[in-house]
Amino acid sequence: MKWCLISLCLALCPVATLRAADTDSTTLETIAKSVSVEALAAADASATDTVVIDTTIISPDAPLSKHANSADSSHYTAYPVTKDDVDTVEVHYAYRDRVSRYKRDWARLVPNQMALQFAGSIGMFSIGAGWHYGRGDHWETEILFGFLPRTNGSPHHYTLTAKQRYVPWHIPLSARSQRWVFEPLTAGLFINTIFGEGFWRHAPSKYTKGYYGFNTKLRYNIFVGQRIRFNIPQRHRFFARSISFYYELSTCDLYLVSAIPNKQVTAADILSLALGLRVELF
Repeated sequence: MKWCLISLCLALCPVATLRAADTDSTTLETIAKSVSVEALAAADASATDTVVIDTTIISPDAPLSKHANSADSSHYTAYPVTKDDVDTVEVHYAYRDRVSRYKRDWARLVPNQMALQFAGSIGMFSIGAGWHYGRGDHWETEILFGFLPRTNGSPHHYTLTAKQRYVPWHIPLSARSQRWVFEPLTAGLFINTIFGEGFWRHAPSKYTKGYYGFNTKLRYNIFVGQRIRFNIPQRHRFFARSISFYYELSTCDLYLVSAIPNKQVTAADILSLALGLRVELF
């Protein structure tokens, strides 16, 4: 009868029972361990393999054994636990934290934007994917695959470009709405390579050493531009969060070196115009 009353009090107010019940130190320690395991289990109620401890069902005569988990039962039966039980739950959550961090780090590699570009020294048409990141989404990185069709008897070629962009300002065009956003400056650099015969990284042996100061396969470029973005209303979003239209003016290392000592070279001779469409997925 005494233990029935103690169980009933534990069901109504475990803390008050701990203070008022005249039990020995072994029983109090057992109850405290059960409560600590319950707190750990309650922290992640979605875990199907987590044993939920019910402190209202504690029997002083129950063995200090592992928790019983019946496959045909919709609930768990709780017994007084040992230190090994607490350690098992702690290890379980440490494992879940490591897995969660692992998944989160790999999820960052998923591209969150796509781009389609016309011209711009990387092919007539280029398409690729990228990432926007950083506080305020000021930084962007893109990988673009380009196509250069046949011209003047030369075969078609493919290009590969890695682009880094910085966008310092995002200015809403309306004080009441964030639907249209103007980005008055985009700046950055990109590295472009072209595939196919006739392009080399190191000069062929038929040329005198030092005859060519630049290779024909790899170009380093800088650019500036502007962009306007349309944020798609949430009720109309299907595949993307926003769409941006942009233009960029770029030039490469070879053009700059050629233009600096030659005053007859104008900006129109060394600048390349690109028009593009950027789709922000999430």
